[in-house]
Amino acid sequence: MVERKDLINPDQPVPSLISALGNQSIPWLFATSTGYRTLSSPEDREGTRLYDHDYPHAFVEPILGLYQYVPLRQRMAEPLPYLAGHWADEKTFLIHQVEYS
Repeated sequence: MVERKDLINPDQPVPSLISALGNQSIPWLFATSTGYRTLSSPEDREGTRLYDHDYPHAFVEPILGLYQYVPLRQRMAEPLPYLAGHWADEKTFLIHQVEYS
């Protein structure tokens, strides 16, 4: 799979994502969660999963990205990309595609 942020207009991300997904001339596109942004500070919250194990909980919203399944035989001459994650800031965790150099 390859990241297709080239199909997303940063000024209008949601309409361009919907438009790309509806474009029948570009096969095998899909939207997936590529990170999250925290809406609250992490803290102990009763009733959350793993509450008994001292894992703090924060409310978050997902960040969506656009990817495309690409047959391996189409990329045989190129190094395959991999996914890596990082904190963009103290509230935003992103997963992005990294190309081997």
